[in-house]
Amino acid sequence: IMLHRECPSQSFGVSCFTGSVLLNPVAYHAAQGVSFAILWRIMLHMECPSQSYGVFDDDGQLHGFLAFTLSTSEKLDDFQAMELRVFEAADAEGLQGLMALLRSHHSMVRVLNTTLPPQNPFWSYLPEQRARMRIREQFLIRLVRIGDALNQRGYPRALEGEILLEIDDPVLPANAGLWHLRVRDGRGSATKIANPDRASGERVRLDAGALAALYSGHQPAENLAMLGRAEGRPEALAMASALFIGRAVSCPEMF
Repeated sequence: IMLHRECPSQSFGVSCFTGSVLLNPVAYHAAQGVSFAILWRIMLHMECPSQSYGVFDDDGQLHGFLAFTLSTSEKLDDFQAMELRVFEAADAEGLQGLMALLRSHHSMVRVLNTTLPPQNPFWSYLPEQRARMRIREQFLIRLVRIGDALNQRGYPRALEGEILLEIDDPVLPANAGLWHLRVRDGRGSATKIANPDRASGERVRLDAGALAALYSGHQPAENLAMLGRAEGRPEALAMASALFIGRAVSCPEMF
């Protein structure tokens, strides 16, 4: 069952949609247990591309959603170009339904452009890999309230662990200091340590920018250490990477 909605706006509310779900709706849903349908409703109520579709089963459960724009050009002999902005499948049924929807446009669309990351199942589902890849950094993320951000993020369900994060944030002093993060059953609990010198446990030191890269899943802690943006014992770096692991992030707009 396909549910279609057209929006008059041609822009997508990046600050609302991608920011609030960590640029990674499926991982957030899987780790945090948040209803996947909530993410769909968020998209419908924010600025979005002109066409949005959801894949539902007979019981009304949402299995995936996408959003795209279509444009016509003389260079394409009046055929259309598709800008695929959002493509999120919760399971195999959702993936198959979304791909079926895209295939239904094959008689009109000659070019498809998208900012989906290489790890998105969209690419592996294609029968032929004929995409032209262009690498570019296209999103910004900044943690304003570290405690809330760590508590509200989803984490791997099968992993249980804890880590000390020593944050350097000269712009927002309330974020700076030592934070204790404990993860269990896909949820995190973060508290700021009043006496850092007395705290024991694996510790990773990093600045606010490096924390954002780790938090979003964009970079593992080991890479940040190689870049000189994080410090810690190998065991501490490995734990931090494991806790913040997730599918590659993406953003449908320039930020």
